Parts: sequence; C-alpha cells; structure tokens
Amino acid sequence: MTLRPPLAIVAVVAIILIARSGRLPWIAHAEEARPPAAAPTTTHGDRLRFEPGAAQLAFVTVQPVNAAPAPLVEALPARIVADPDRTARIVAPVAGRIVRIDVAPGTQVRRGQPLATLDAPEYAQAVADVERTGVDLAQKTRTLERVTVLHDGGVLPDKDLEAARTDVAQARVEVGRARAQRAALGAGEGGGPLVLRAPLDGVIVERNANPGTRASPDDPKPLFVVSDPTRLQLVVDVPEREVADFVPGGEVAIALDAFPDRTVTGHVETVGDIVDPDTRRVPVRVRVDVPDRTMKLGMFARVAPLAAGGTPRVKVPVGALVTVGSHAWVFVERAPGEFERRAVTVAVQGHESAWLADGIPDGARVVVSGALLLEAELQGH
Repeated sequence: MTLRPPLAIVAVVAIILIARSGRLPWIAHAEEARPPAAAPTTTHGDRLRFEPGAAQLAFVTVQPVNAAPAPLVEALPARIVADPDRTARIVAPVAGRIVRIDVAPGTQVRRGQPLATLDAPEYAQAVADVERTGVDLAQKTRTLERVTVLHDGGVLPDKDLEAARTDVAQARVEVGRARAQRAALGAGEGGGPLVLRAPLDGVIVERNANPGTRASPDDPKPLFVVSDPTRLQLVVDVPEREVADFVPGGEVAIALDAFPDRTVTGHVETVGDIVDPDTRRVPVRVRVDVPDRTMKLGMFARVAPLAAGGTPRVKVPVGALVTVGSHAWVFVERAPGEFERRAVTVAVQGHESAWLADGIPDGARVVVSGALLLEAELQGH
C-alpha cells in the first residue's frame, strides 16, 4: 500500500521551493507598498535642511511677513455700520401710490438720480398752486401798471396806487410760498410727477418700495436707504480700563475676518461719555475710508489703537512662535527646504498675531505652520 504525505506537509514543501526560486509574489507586493523612510535631515547649529521630497515639508507652511504698526492693546471686536453723515433714508413726502421704481437693491446711484415715481394728489395740488399763484401775480402786475399810468395822469388817487402795489407784493409772497412747498416735495421747476431722487452718491443698501403699493410719510420703514460705501464706521465696545487708549482723532488698526492677511487704518471719531453699568464698556466709533469697497456693512472686525508716531514692527501669526519660558524663536526659510531658527523679542502679542521688536527683517519668509515640528527635528539631532 502506497502512503500519501499529509496536505500540510505538501504545502510547506511547496512554499520552500518557491521561496528558493525567488520572492513570494505577495511578499514582494507588500515590500513595494511599504512607504519609503523619511528623507534625512541635516543640522548645523540652528539650521535645518531637508532633502527634496522630505515628508516633513508637507507639514510646513511658509509665507512672507511685513511690518505693521504695533497696537497699544489687544484688538477688540467691532461691527461695521453705515456712516450717518453719508447715509440717507428716503420716505414719501406726501401720501401717494408708487407707479414706477428705477433702482434695485445694490444699485450704485448718483446724486439727483431718480429712484421712484409716485402718483400723489397732494403733490399735484402743490404744482397747481405754483401755476395759480403765478397767474395771479401776472394779473396783479398788469393791474399795477394800468393804475400807475392813471395815477400819473391824475385820474386815480394815491390810495388806489398803494392798494395795487400791496396786491402785487402779496401775490409775490404767495408765489414764493407755493414754490417752496413744491420744492419741499421734491419737484423741479418744470413740475411733472413726484419723483424721489437720490440726495447723495452711494448704493441702495435697502429698498422697501414695490410698484403699485401705497406710501406715506408715516410709514415705519423708509422706501430707500442710500449710503456711501466708501466711508464707513465701526462701533467698538471698549472696556473701561482701556478707554484711555482711544483718543478722538487717534489712529487705529482694523483687521477683518473676511481678509485675515490685510490690515486697514482708521481714526477714532467719537468716544462715548457714559459707561454701560452692566458691561462696564464705553461705545467708541471709528471712521474709515474704503475706496476699494472691500469692507461691507455688517462685517465683523477687530480694532486696536496705535501709538502715536510708533515704529512699525514685523507682524507674525502666533503659530509662527516657538516659546520656551521667556525665550521665543521663529524659523526663517533661507532656501527651499532650508530653515534657520532665530531668536526674537515679542513687543505685543494678541490671540492671533504678535509684533516683534527685533529678530527678523521686514519681508522675511517665515514658517507660520509647522514650527513645532522643525523644533522637534532640531532637538532630535
């Protein structure tokens, strides 16, 4: 009888034979899928250099930093509002029905540009009064001319001449009153329908008018709100202990959540005279010119007062700092893949940014993300 070896023994022998002939296919595949070892680093004092393609470089972000005025205190939250001196809320001067609208929300308008046309009986009456008083004045003027001729000829007494002159003077007063009433309602010299016009250059930031609806001076909301988007204000609620740093006319730095890499300069317009008893804060208004219109109404911002005549300092994100005790360092990119750790002195530090008194020049390329990784690499060699 022939004995057959167990299947397990046959399998082991087969694996040994295949292994002698070369690598097992699945073992070879596993070796090929194994990630390569991290590229080596070299150090020299406070310098690090990574070979091209080093895995560590994927966790390092570098960006240039620039000098900016250093604030006196940490930036405070603020909200952007319209400048009341550059904003107009337009209502219907008399009751009427809107028959035409010429602008939409967001439309840029010029001073005097038509916004809407109203059919208003009271306005039509005001226009008619101008015409009526003008006709009356012309008639009384002609009467005065005839009375003057007759008076000079000795036909009429002095009292008739005086009465005619009085009538003309009263007619002129009525003409002036009617024209003033018409002008108050927004009418031009030529009369016509009641047209609401933009009183200043700006943008339609709000529109509550619709064709066919009734409008009156007592409406709770204005028909249009026109505001100049190139001049805005920021409202800052300043803690009582920091209000002395905000001086009317003083310069402030404005950081926007929408543009984190940009800083705008404004000036303090007013400082409130009353401290809120609940929050112990004082309202401060800041004026800012925005010719490029990047700042929008309702945006959130942060405002910090600047020292008068202060020297600009290099501004870096807080994530760029490596601090140990009272010492601080920043990694500067010398070349692609090569970094140098430099000691810096922090003049002012906030939650998101720090201003350096020395250590790196304006325009340097700084590691803003991954600085702790570079520090660990430096300490490990």
